[in-house]
Amino acid sequence: MNRGDLVQAVSEKTELPAAQVDFVLTHVLEAITEGLNGGDPVNIRRFGKFEPRHRNPVVRKNPRT
Repeated sequence: MNRGDLVQAVSEKTELPAAQVDFVLTHVLEAITEGLNGGDPVNIRRFGKFEPRHRNPVVRKNPRT
């Protein structure tokens, strides 16, 4: 399921216009992103927990070069 499918599914279930659902979804995702950029975990009950993870960089080589 991609973003468009999600907007369409929520629009059908809530009987709201797709543009309005897309507006709300955009702002929810922006709020989650801002929380993660601040280093705080975001916990949405019965949905999931999002938390920033820091990984060490990996040096890889292209086998063709």
